[in-house]
Amino acid sequence: AHAIDPTVVVWTAGSVDDAFTAAVAQPRLVLVVLAWLGVMGLVLAAAGIYGVLSYLVTLRLREFGIRVALGAKPTGVFRLILGYGLRLTAVGLCAGAVAAVFLVRVMRSLLYDVQPSDPIALGAVVVLLVGVATLACWRPARRAMRVDPVSLLRD
Repeated sequence: AHAIDPTVVVWTAGSVDDAFTAAVAQPRLVLVVLAWLGVMGLVLAAAGIYGVLSYLVTLRLREFGIRVALGAKPTGVFRLILGYGLRLTAVGLCAGAVAAVFLVRVMRSLLYDVQPSDPIALGAVVVLLVGVATLACWRPARRAMRVDPVSLLRD
């Protein structure tokens, strides 16, 4: 640079790749932290749904035993527990959608080339959360479905 024009002041020298990496380092760190927080939130939501449903099944085990003894099909008990878990998920999704509407301004500065109200992204999140909630409901519902009414009524 000094050979071409000696009056030019060069503060730092580096490649364009280095300048680009330095420019996107902070947003990349923020997005990595947000991704990890999202994953942890998803795991906590699944654990919460699983815990609530497992506790519900434990409290209502006799009721499910009586239902099966009176002729209810085990698949009906399975659908009852799964439906309860998915209703809990629907309430959580509605509350999350309301919170997202109020946080759009904050999210707008963090998203690149994606609008906060993008229907594909929102649909993908809803499908992901419903899938995780269904998996979290599966084991307690299977446990309620396999209840032995004779042993429960004896206890």
